[in-house]
Amino acid sequence: MSVEYRKTYVWVLTISQAQNLYWNHYSALESLTVYEKSLTLVQRFIKEVEEKVRIGNAARMDILQTRSEVASREADIITAQNDVYNTADTLLTYIYGEAKPGVDIACNSLPAVPAMTEIKFNETQLINQALRLHTNHQTADIDIESADVDLVYYENQTKPDLTLDAAVGINDGHLRAC
Repeated sequence: MSVEYRKTYVWVLTISQAQNLYWNHYSALESLTVYEKSLTLVQRFIKEVEEKVRIGNAARMDILQTRSEVASREADIITAQNDVYNTADTLLTYIYGEAKPGVDIACNSLPAVPAMTEIKFNETQLINQALRLHTNHQTADIDIESADVDLVYYENQTKPDLTLDAAVGINDGHLRAC
């Protein structure tokens, strides 16, 4: 392996690892956002349940269940915050060799993906073409043709021989059948 190839390989590997760590951090931030929105919805729901209990349309047990959901969502947020801190720490350690407390990682949005044009195709036609070009399919076609020829040959062997021999000879200018 050449030195230039090794440098390129290490460079690509380093960039790839940094990108993976960045997207892990981005994913952790997105998960935290989702958990925070979920907590907001459950907190709104607990107010609705408290109002229903006050009116008499719901049991007091419903409030306890909803509070349990709030506690569960809060635990999810704590875990998600921990994931955000850990992924940021891992990324910064990978980049700088140590976690830098004053460095902030800005994960604004996903990169723009270029629009892809829709390609229309006939699936049946493509499958048939793939089968036609596949060597196993071609071999099977040849085997079938060979078997057809063999079948005709063996069928002809069972039929009576209808070979007709005839000879004609000319002797003294007169035509005679032999």
